[in-house]
Amino acid sequence: MRRRRTDSKEVARKTQKVEGLVKSLEQPDSFLNKYSRERFDIITISKGNKLEFDYHEIPQLLRPHWSMVFLDDTDVSGTIGGEGYAYYGIPDEGALVVVRPNGYITMIAPLDGADEINKYFAGFMNA
Repeated sequence: MRRRRTDSKEVARKTQKVEGLVKSLEQPDSFLNKYSRERFDIITISKGNKLEFDYHEIPQLLRPHWSMVFLDDTDVSGTIGGEGYAYYGIPDEGALVVVRPNGYITMIAPLDGADEINKYFAGFMNA
């Protein structure tokens, strides 16, 4: 199975959205800073082609450790996998997903929806 190369304009658009997300998360009033980063695990799942993927292109905030970055792609045979985004209803551009410690998905917000997540945590967390 031949893989389609990623369109450079599409990559630039997605990169811009991710950079905007990181900028939002680094703000002093972001839930990550307001409630202490130690209370949260950041796990990044990127959709892409394993032959083109570069771990170091993920912003440092979103890759606190190599074991916290995953790639949604097919297996080496190209027959299974790569459908995680679709399975969970995540658009190709990505999303913010809040998962409780018991594994329950609490909310899914677009990459520019950091304010929604800030409001969510403000509803029950103390600084």
